[in-house]
Amino acid sequence: MSDGSYDFALWSRPRPGKRYFTPVEANAVLPTVVGRLERLREVTQTSRDLLEQLRSNAVEGDRRAAAHTVDRLRAEARELLDSLQDDGVQVKGIDKLLVDFPALFRGREVCLCWREGDDAVGWWHPAHEGASKRQPIAEGEDGAWAWWC
Repeated sequence: MSDGSYDFALWSRPRPGKRYFTPVEANAVLPTVVGRLERLREVTQTSRDLLEQLRSNAVEGDRRAAAHTVDRLRAEARELLDSLQDDGVQVKGIDKLLVDFPALFRGREVCLCWREGDDAVGWWHPAHEGASKRQPIAEGEDGAWAWWC
């Protein structure tokens, strides 16, 4: 590197244990991710409703069985959340579904972003910013998203 150039591929490789997605990869897993997110939301809402019934003494039937159901639902929610995180997906919201897919754009860590109502993963934002700073993914920049570029 005596000519002053930099080998960006050397510093842009992912850290061990961290998964980065390209837009194509994020969109490929999106249907599975959305299915798990919808189940997570359903389980969480059912757990919340049942817990509220327990707190207000509005549970019909066995309170211990209801409490056991809350515990089972919470365990399922934790498993779903853990499985998404193990796959590298960052869950940002479940009441209104919102997820980030870590990515590298021109060697910079960013997040590909999908929220409920989007047709596909078509947005990104800087890793340190939230979804309010989303920007559309520009067409023709496919190579800029690969960690090895």
